Amino acid sequence: MVNNNQEADIFVGSEVPRLTDSITEPGTIARRDSFEYTEIGTQLTIKPHINKEDKVVTSVQIEASERRPGEVLFGGEVFDKRNYNTELAVESGQTMVIGGILTEDESEVIHKVPLLGDIPLLGALFKKTDTEVTTRELIAFITPTVLRERREDEEVTQEQ
Repeated sequence: MVNNNQEADIFVGSEVPRLTDSITEPGTIARRDSFEYTEIGTQLTIKPHINKEDKVVTSVQIEASERRPGEVLFGGEVFDKRNYNTELAVESGQTMVIGGILTEDESEVIHKVPLLGDIPLLGALFKKTDTEVTTRELIAFITPTVLRERREDEEVTQEQ
C-alpha cells in the first residue's frame, strides 16, 4: 500500500561491495581499502496520483541488475542492468501488464571422470559437455485499488 503522491520502493537482491579506494601506508605493507555498496537485484519504484475522475495515474520504474560472473574490466566487476520506465492511467481495480524484462543465459558444463578425463586425446572418451540455457522473464502487472476508508484497508489486507 502507498499513499497518494508518495513514492514506494520494493527491492529484492543483495548489496555488493565495490572497491573505491586503496591506500598503502608508506614504509609498510598495510593497506586501507574503502568500499561502496551497489544494490544488485530487482527494484520496483512506484508513485501513484489519484485524479478527479478516480483514475490512478502511476509512474513505474523497474530495474533488474546482476553481476557477470568471472568478468572484470579495469580491475572492477561488470554488471548487467535493464530498466523499464512508464507512466500510465488506470481505473481503480483494473489490472494492467506494464512490461517485462527477458534474460537468457547460456553456459557449458563439463562432466568428466576424475584423472581419466584429463588425459590428452584419450580423455575425450571420459568426458561430456552439456550446454545449459536458462531463460528468466520478469513481467510486471499492476492493479491499483483506491481505498478511501479504514475498513477498506483492513478488507484488502485480509484478502492478501
